[in-house]
Amino acid sequence: MPLEPNRREVMQRWFRKPGAIQPPGNPQITQQAHVLNRATFGADAWSRARIATLGWQAWLDEQLSPDSIDDSAMTIALAAMPPTNNQRNRARREYLFRCARSRRQLQHRMLHFLSNHFNTDIAKTSGVTEVYDTTNYTRLAFANFFEVLLWSAKSPAMVVYLDSQTSLPASPNENYARELMELHTLGVYGGFSEADVSAAAKIFTGWRVQSGPPTVSGNEPSSARFAFLSLRHVQGPKTLAALGFSTPGYAGSAGVREGEELLDFLAEHPSTHALLSMKLCQYFVADAPPAGLVQRVQQVFATTRNLGQTVRAIFYDSEFFTPQTTREKAMDSIESMLNVVRRLEVNVSNANTLATLSNLLGQPALGESSPTGTPETSAAWQGPGQVLPRWNALAAEVGGSLPVSWNTLLGSSPPQGAVAVTDFFLNLLVDADVPPATRMALTFFFANRLAPLGSNPSSAVLQPHYRDFVGLILRLPEAQLH
Repeated sequence: MPLEPNRREVMQRWFRKPGAIQPPGNPQITQQAHVLNRATFGADAWSRARIATLGWQAWLDEQLSPDSIDDSAMTIALAAMPPTNNQRNRARREYLFRCARSRRQLQHRMLHFLSNHFNTDIAKTSGVTEVYDTTNYTRLAFANFFEVLLWSAKSPAMVVYLDSQTSLPASPNENYARELMELHTLGVYGGFSEADVSAAAKIFTGWRVQSGPPTVSGNEPSSARFAFLSLRHVQGPKTLAALGFSTPGYAGSAGVREGEELLDFLAEHPSTHALLSMKLCQYFVADAPPAGLVQRVQQVFATTRNLGQTVRAIFYDSEFFTPQTTREKAMDSIESMLNVVRRLEVNVSNANTLATLSNLLGQPALGESSPTGTPETSAAWQGPGQVLPRWNALAAEVGGSLPVSWNTLLGSSPPQGAVAVTDFFLNLLVDADVPPATRMALTFFFANRLAPLGSNPSSAVLQPHYRDFVGLILRLPEAQLH
């Protein structure tokens, strides 16, 4: 009878402790692999070769200067995709395609973070403006935080999503003001009061989306753009007493300055520095990052207000490379899908397939309805409701929805024998970071697959077995970690 990994054992290892994935029992991962796991959506051949040439520090610094990296192949491929009048589909496929194909991976990891931190729901905004959010959050990935906060506040997607569009002087809508302070800047316990929320809501009256002529810059939507309507703005002075912010009130079109000055104030606030530093450390390091690391990162953020320098401080910190932070993070569903696409070198020519797979995974791109966005911590991605759809979607990926070029992947000298094949795919897919017993079980599995095939089976004969073998590896708990 073929020896295959026991499915019950795999499930027990996956669900071994509610609330947190346990680090693998035999973590043996290089610094380069660890950096690639956190700074990319998956280590493809180009990234592995580039970091091997430069070393991880020079590679990271290059990623932090994305304009220095030739990304023309991605740009050309994106432009060549068939046009669509469905703005939701366009937004989703462009978002996922950029993350899958760009060589500027750290920039797009920040796109994923910022799009989630400033979450909007494509079902409400109809997708018209998320295309431009993707463009601008990518452009601002390493900018001063105030610039990012200002773009998010004036983004037509945000104006529609959090109901600034319907806010009137007689009844200011508090949705944006509340989420701005609770989620985007200060945090729930950041020191503001209900009266501050009401005052802030008045400050943001008059912020609207207005139709206009097509633009050529690419930084604004062609069918809708931000506009300030002074006749819809609450006039006069306003005070956020608990926070210590006040504005004398500005007449006419200058009224927009009230909101801009409040955003600047919030971007400079220590509670904002604390919230953003913790969230970035959770995203790049660990669900419960070392306190010393968070404090040092917060100092950099408070001093510079610059996202690029803050991210650099995270990766350069002495506690970034520890057994407690290595292979500790569970990927969200979109990250898991992109990881497979990139590691298997899938040539994604139809980004609609990526959008379909994200739906199968239960995490539609740009489709989270809650202003909180999707959770940053691993526990949210561990339950049966997340794991089973992920297994099914991974099987669909490897099985043909995103066809793998096995000959290209394996090269001109493909591995021979069960041991070599096992090592090859474990190194490719999970950086060889599995317990010895798992490696042995996988080797037996593929040896039993090879046994009836005779000597020197052809590539065509082997491919179905490669496909099943890779699908099995991708179901391992270690393959869900990065």
